Amino acid sequence: MLCKKVASCFSRFSFCPYNVNVNTLTACLQVVSSRLQLTECLLQKTQEDQGASEAVGDKMVNKAVSLMDSMAAIVDRFRERLRLLLEEERGQRRKSWQLGVSALEEQQQQLQEAQKSASEALSETDTCAFIHRFMMIEQKLRDAATGSLPSTIPSKVDLNTKRLQTDLKTNDFRTEIVRLLDTLHILLNPLEVTFNVCTAHPSLLVSNDLHTVRCTSSKQSYVEHPERFLSAPQILCSQGFSRGTHIWVAEMGSNCMWSLGACYKSIPRRGDHSRLGHNLVSWRLQWKNGKLTACSSSSNAMLGEVFQYPSKIEVVLDCEGGTLSFHTIKSRREHLYTFKTVFKEPVYPAFSIHSNTSESWITLHSQM
Repeated sequence: MLCKKVASCFSRFSFCPYNVNVNTLTACLQVVSSRLQLTECLLQKTQEDQGASEAVGDKMVNKAVSLMDSMAAIVDRFRERLRLLLEEERGQRRKSWQLGVSALEEQQQQLQEAQKSASEALSETDTCAFIHRFMMIEQKLRDAATGSLPSTIPSKVDLNTKRLQTDLKTNDFRTEIVRLLDTLHILLNPLEVTFNVCTAHPSLLVSNDLHTVRCTSSKQSYVEHPERFLSAPQILCSQGFSRGTHIWVAEMGSNCMWSLGACYKSIPRRGDHSRLGHNLVSWRLQWKNGKLTACSSSSNAMLGEVFQYPSKIEVVLDCEGGTLSFHTIKSRREHLYTFKTVFKEPVYPAFSIHSNTSESWITLHSQM
């Protein structure tokens, strides 16, 4: 409306009184200033977003390059070890072959000498001389005719692959390369997990982007749902996994008391046995009252003294390997605990909040 008024006044600018012209310019200046301020804010935000995006991209590239360098180093070490072992194997085979050849050459010389002596004796026309020659070479001829062949006869020997496999530790090589490839795949295909509102306990409030959950003093008016937790303040993610390796990261508010882990979708929704770790279908790590514990099947394990609040946890799920591992990654990556089991159903990330303060929240992050 203001712009129309300004445009109208500009069209009659030469016919408008001085005060009207001043008012018109003032109004236009205000509009331009507002638009300039909005544009500058948008420009600043765009530049900040670009900087953040480039930082994330650089971080991903650096990690990818580091993984490739690690794989290249492992391959180089394996190749060098293989070269040395093959040279050693070739040297041993050459030595064995040479021993066999030397034995055959020695026997060849003995047979040639016996043959020559026998031929010379047969060519002797004098009977006494013939008998004398025969008696001289009789033992040599008998040995040559009845002697056994050398025991080290060279033959085609196949490469000792079993020894190579053992000395090269090919299984370890394959395991490490596969691990790095899986890590690279996860890095280039980051997993995004989101909270499932249908499972949220009424005391938990889920953000609109489904990435943050916080504990509230007032109950939420959620609709009834068979998957909703009604006893323990817990929530699951919408994504479940039955194969492959998956990583997700959870960040917790300062001094928040929390549990996080994984469970089957068949976990009970009410009662004491619905708590994470207190049944046969869930595994959880918990920070509560300054203590870090791991629990499954109601078997609780104290994880020793923790000097720094673990506010950022990386969870690694290996479905085929049957492991669920936890690492703190706030300042440096440090292993906390690993559950080992056989997963028989799809596994869902699971969380619980045990405190009710302004910092009682959990945020999900994509692994990067």
